[in-house]
Amino acid sequence: MRKICVTLMKITLVVSMFAGLIACQRTGERQPTEESNQQASPAVARANNSTVEAMNLNQQLSSARQDLSDRLGIETETITIRGARQVTWSSGDLGCPKPGMNYTQALVPGVLIFLDVDGRTYGYHARKGGKPFHCPTKQAVMPSSIQKEDLA
Repeated sequence: MRKICVTLMKITLVVSMFAGLIACQRTGERQPTEESNQQASPAVARANNSTVEAMNLNQQLSSARQDLSDRLGIETETITIRGARQVTWSSGDLGCPKPGMNYTQALVPGVLIFLDVDGRTYGYHARKGGKPFHCPTKQAVMPSSIQKEDLA
């Protein structure tokens, strides 16, 4: 009788483990309904579009000019593009480190844009194909490929 009880317990344990494994494998495999697909698709499409479609240099220049225009409250036509160069940033901070932040220590292809307004220069940094952002001069770290002549 004892042998039968032990055998039944072993069978019960094996069946329980098997059922548990099946349940774990099926988690997250729920078939989406047509209604949930319609609701989820636009959000996924927006997320994918923003990460898949890279900006070309002209789009980056336009974006930087528009940002500076909004920032200063002036017309974009009053902003002169002083220069734009492809650069390699030395880390994930894209040449604009913020105090107390940690960044990836890898070379990052990118763009450095200089815009002028009334004799004052504004720097914009971006990764290759990314949206440029304003980087204050006192915070900016220039890539080694930028020479003093480039800034004059």
